[in-house]
Amino acid sequence: MVFVSLALGLLIAVLGTLAVASPASFAALLREVQSPAGLYSGAAFRVILGISLLVSARGSRAPVTLRVLGVLFLAVGLVMPLRGLDPFRANLELFLSLGDGASRVWGIVALGLGLSLAYAVVPRTRAAFYEGGPVKPSSD
Repeated sequence: MVFVSLALGLLIAVLGTLAVASPASFAALLREVQSPAGLYSGAAFRVILGISLLVSARGSRAPVTLRVLGVLFLAVGLVMPLRGLDPFRANLELFLSLGDGASRVWGIVALGLGLSLAYAVVPRTRAAFYEGGPVKPSSD
């Protein structure tokens, strides 16, 4: 699950970079996802991210933070489809109406969050990364 958390964190960072570098392209991407498929894929992304953060928190650099974020992402992912498509579209339209400055600020936040998640989920040692947990010191 560390690989999933790492990949999703890097995906968040890439989307943040897109929002900073090209707000118009990011706005076009947001307009493309204003559909039921976009709503459900966004919800699925959050659920998968939440579960992967919860599972990979144990051997991570910031277990408490990742557990809290995991629960938040999971909860938002489960609630999104229940709210429906109209609030989803309204939120996206509100964000798009704020202009390029808001897109760039959001992009900086997303870039920081994505890179922080990627850093936090990787264990401190290489062995722990491949074994899925922290390495215990030997008693020798």
